[in-house]
Amino acid sequence: MSSRRLKYAKTTNLDIRPIVEGDGSFNYFFRKIVFARKKLDVIADRYVTSRKNAELRKDELMLWIRNYDVSQEDRKNGYKGNYARIFIKEVDPGDADDPDGILFAEKGYTLCVEKIDRPIHKHPQRRVVKKRHPNWGHPILRDIKNRQEKSGKPYTRFEAKEELRRLHIAYPDVSIPAADTLYIMVYSKEKELAGGSDYKPIQKIILEIKEVDEDQYKIEWRPNPVEGVLERDKINMASFSFFD
Repeated sequence: MSSRRLKYAKTTNLDIRPIVEGDGSFNYFFRKIVFARKKLDVIADRYVTSRKNAELRKDELMLWIRNYDVSQEDRKNGYKGNYARIFIKEVDPGDADDPDGILFAEKGYTLCVEKIDRPIHKHPQRRVVKKRHPNWGHPILRDIKNRQEKSGKPYTRFEAKEELRRLHIAYPDVSIPAADTLYIMVYSKEKELAGGSDYKPIQKIILEIKEVDEDQYKIEWRPNPVEGVLERDKINMASFSFFD
């Protein structure tokens, strides 16, 4: 295999298009199977292939192809492409019963494709679908948590207020700002962060700016035990500003 850095295949690649868009007049055709195998080798050498290829026969290849068989609903869910199995198929002239609809004037071989369904978290490229609630992997929340646990670098007052402001703007439906405080709902897989034995994945927490030294501040987080605190009529918003 080539030592150059490989790229993921796309439906627009000239050597991939005849496979994924073939309609009988636009397919690869090889008189001998050895030539079909050479084409598979070329594709394997040119694009990133799946590690599951070790489980396949020599006349087939699995790889991820950008934009391949992606529906509008798939795109809404973050899919940018799909895994595909490319395999060699023997074809006969005028075979009207061919399930792939491929017709050739003589006997030979072609390359066909089959979609392989795999969960989106196993796809090498995907669009991040914004969730209703942030989780502890969000850069701001992760930084707040790490600084609190590891006594990290303090914030200036402006930096601390800006962090809470950005978090509220990103998740306005599940957060309420108040003076030096942000009430917010977060998603957590960690039971020790989300109530221990009373674990619920969606948790209400309070983020509060506290002074630790002259012009040095921290953002402290803690569980919010008060029910209904995210109801907007419980907080007087008229006099609030992140920059008061």
